[in-house]
Amino acid sequence: PGCVAKLYTLDQVQIALDSLAGWAGIKFVRGKVVGMSIEEDESKKMVLVEVTDEVGNVIQKEIPFDVVSIDIGSTTRDFSSIPGASQYAISTRPISDLVRRIEREEE
Repeated sequence: PGCVAKLYTLDQVQIALDSLAGWAGIKFVRGKVVGMSIEEDESKKMVLVEVTDEVGNVIQKEIPFDVVSIDIGSTTRDFSSIPGASQYAISTRPISDLVRRIEREEE
């Protein structure tokens, strides 16, 4: 809301997660979670992630974890497939698209 109300710029409301993770001393992995396993006694907790390696290949990595945060992203699901939605409604996600749309309308 603060960005839409122009109290903050888009850059001010976006968080650099890799920098934040580094500051907190934790490992940030950007990828697609394709599996997760936790032993019944919790002695082994693993998440299977598809990531892109240094040369651009998509590979799977098994990563042990104590605590995991899974962000599913923020988009409006199937917005374009809902009859009339694009004509009569404005999607608020992702917020960067909404801010750009408002800026275009105000020009």
